[in-house]
Amino acid sequence: SPTGALSIAGASGVASNVYLDNHAGDADSANVIFRKSRNTTVGSHTSISNNDDLGSILFQGSDGNSYETGASIGAEVDSTPGDGDMPGRLVFKTTADGASSATERMRISRTGAVTIGEITDEGDAIIINGADGGRYDVLTLQEATNERWRLSFEGSSSDNSLTLFSNSRDDVMAWNNANGFIGIGTNSQQKMLHIYRNNT
Repeated sequence: SPTGALSIAGASGVASNVYLDNHAGDADSANVIFRKSRNTTVGSHTSISNNDDLGSILFQGSDGNSYETGASIGAEVDSTPGDGDMPGRLVFKTTADGASSATERMRISRTGAVTIGEITDEGDAIIINGADGGRYDVLTLQEATNERWRLSFEGSSSDNSLTLFSNSRDDVMAWNNANGFIGIGTNSQQKMLHIYRNNT
């Protein structure tokens, strides 16, 4: 049973839809606004704090006994707020198979930095993190469903490599962090610059 102030239920998708129509001769649109104050009196203001939740959208489904969250999108405060200043971030979560709660997969910070995977507080434009010591694809470029290029990272923090693959070969270019060696046409580079050509 719903416990919130508003519940809309229907026996079909259309019956439970919510529409926000705006009929105006300007560029404005309808809005859904989530607001948060730390003041316990409705309508009054007290500044919120860093890491406070601003609002969330939860996507839930029934497991036969209860509604469980499969994914969510949340907005959070991303630094200390000030007068006329509300730094924020968006957090995207999904629930793994067999898990009982959603895990953060991606965030967009107050600076516009996009982090995918294990979350860190960095200022780079795009951060993609994976398990230490494993191999994972950083970027895959496809034409329709056909993979054309793939950029992969493999190794640990002290000994790792970055390799560029194409759909026709597995070692277009590789760089090893431990020795700084660069390989073209090979990912088993033996010198500072190792160029290999397979005539076959």
